[in-house]
Amino acid sequence: MAILEIQQARAAAGEAALQGPALYLSQLRRELPRVMAGELRYRPVATDDYWRLWLATRHPEFNRCLPWPAPTQPAGALERMRDLLADEAVGRLIAFACERPSEGRQWVAIFRFTAWRDGLETGLWLHPDGWGQGHGTRIIATAIETAFARTAIPAVYSKTTADNVGAHRITTRCGMTAIGPASAPDDRGGMIHGIEWRITRQEAARRKADRSAARVTGPKIG
Repeated sequence: MAILEIQQARAAAGEAALQGPALYLSQLRRELPRVMAGELRYRPVATDDYWRLWLATRHPEFNRCLPWPAPTQPAGALERMRDLLADEAVGRLIAFACERPSEGRQWVAIFRFTAWRDGLETGLWLHPDGWGQGHGTRIIATAIETAFARTAIPAVYSKTTADNVGAHRITTRCGMTAIGPASAPDDRGGMIHGIEWRITRQEAARRKADRSAARVTGPKIG
């Protein structure tokens, strides 16, 4: 057996031992880099993505709804990126830089899937350079579609702060509905209060069928 075949067999055996959210994370770590979100592609995050994160945090609105204070030095963004990679290394999440292929490592957003409840929760840091262009909706929608198409996941979740109108718009456009309040501790010793959103496999299937029917029938005239 060739070395590559041995490696693939070991990977398959390891994945077979996983269940639930851990399995979905493993499967989507492999699948998401194979798809495009509009003009953007997903690639695994890297330590040197910290500099782009540092530049994003120079915009006050970027930091307003995040659970951590804006770093005062680039080293703070580097620490944040290392924490993200450490969480990924122990299987808590998977993270991707979403970038235009023509622009090297200049990401438009960092997208995350985190284990949550019976499925996964989305997370997004959208760089100010990409605001107002629909990138957030395309990134989240493509990730949700891929999750339902390539895994047996029953539901995808999201959490937003109560006043994050842009995030509410994205979750709604992606077919998610609010299911109740959400709260989580922040890095300042306080609590962030917001809204939890969800889309189930059945809801996603109905949404897809409705879009297909609309394309077939076309607009009504008269």
